[in-house]
Amino acid sequence: MPTVTYRYKRLKNLEVPIITLAIRYGQRWYPLEAYVDSGATYSVFTAQVANRLGLAYRTGRRVYVQVGDGSFIPVYLHDLEVQIGKHPRVNPLPPCRDGHRDVL
Repeated sequence: MPTVTYRYKRLKNLEVPIITLAIRYGQRWYPLEAYVDSGATYSVFTAQVANRLGLAYRTGRRVYVQVGDGSFIPVYLHDLEVQIGKHPRVNPLPPCRDGHRDVL
């Protein structure tokens, strides 16, 4: 995949690495805004995002991932097609954290 550069978006008084992307589930594409963390192994979305897609997220493969504070959280992996700009690709994406609604 070629290198793609995006400008930061302004959120309140901060410039933040948030991009618009699309996730394909079933036959439909769903636009989302997502925080870019270039050091992350997975992209983590809330249960609300999974519900919007109609995805039964707990059917995914459950794994534990380590987050910035050193703790581990459960996530459910799903292979979903993601499009960023003109560049579609398939990645395992865990759409939510168990019991949390604060990640997107």
